[in-house]
Amino acid sequence: MISGSVLDAQGAVVAGASVQAVQVATSAKFSDKSDSQGYFELKSLPIGLYNLTIEASGFHKLQLSNVVVEAGRSTALGARTLEVGASITWLFTYPG
Repeated sequence: MISGSVLDAQGAVVAGASVQAVQVATSAKFSDKSDSQGYFELKSLPIGLYNLTIEASGFHKLQLSNVVVEAGRSTALGARTLEVGASITWLFTYPG
C-alpha cells in the first residue's frame, strides 16, 4: 500500500487530487483520489517499484519516481505539496 496526503503551499488540504501509480516492471496502473482531508491510499499493490503522479486542477503536477512497495509493509509518503500553477501540455506535430 502507498499512502499520503496532498497539501497546497500554504498547508491547506487538496481534496480530489488524482493520484496514479504505475508499476515500473509491468506498466500496470493504479489510481485513487484524495479525500476531503487530502488523504489517499493505493491498496493491494503488487510488490515492486512505482512511479507516482499527483495532480489537481490549478496546480503543477508532482511526480515521484522509484517508490518501493514491499511485501507486508505500507509505504507512507507523508504530506506532499502541490505548487499553484496550471499544468502545461506541449503538443508536437511531426510532418508525416
